[in-house]
Amino acid sequence: MIYGFDGQETAIDALNNGLITASVREYPSEMGVLGVQLAEQIISGQTIKFDDASTKTIYSPIDMLDKSNLNK
Repeated sequence: MIYGFDGQETAIDALNNGLITASVREYPSEMGVLGVQLAEQIISGQTIKFDDASTKTIYSPIDMLDKSNLNK
């Protein structure tokens, strides 16, 4: 099994050709929006809501692409 990261066009081609098993697709624009929103919250003194408070982690959206959902 071979997995890729970023879900870029080359990874999608490799999925279609059976060269890799899956690829994780990130959403950079969503990451940017989330970063700006967090900065605004910090600047205005708001409390940050963490997805995992113990590690102060905030998750951004991702998808796992494989042949079953590649064309959706």
